[in-house]
Amino acid sequence: MANRYAAVYAMAKKADINKEDLHKLAFSMTQKKSLTELDDCELAAVTERLRVLKNSKEHGQKNRNFTLGGNPVTVKQRKKIYMLMKTMDWDIKRVSGLARKLFDSDAIEWLSHEQCSDLIEALKDISARQDQSQGAQHE
Repeated sequence: MANRYAAVYAMAKKADINKEDLHKLAFSMTQKKSLTELDDCELAAVTERLRVLKNSKEHGQKNRNFTLGGNPVTVKQRKKIYMLMKTMDWDIKRVSGLARKLFDSDAIEWLSHEQCSDLIEALKDISARQDQSQGAQHE
């Protein structure tokens, strides 16, 4: 029984995902707080998602699409974050860094509804400050 959890933790390590983010991923997919609560089908789904994340890391996909997968409650919010990111000419690494600074998690797809709202507001504030500074430079 313990071997199946060890395999999940090993896959998470290969995908460069810490224990806390692994549990957030599992919760976002199953709404269960512990890996020991997962049935075989749910555990296989989490393992498959980890495999996909590991493969995307190995193939250098630094601009992964964080609007896919993750917390189903926050899909529209993550699309808004993506649009703001593109409007501001930011890359995923920069937005992930902001999320890490604000919420101690750089995995945007695993943020809660409230965290996504806070991230959107932070991006709007930063964008407004950038617009003000650009407007002041042109005067």
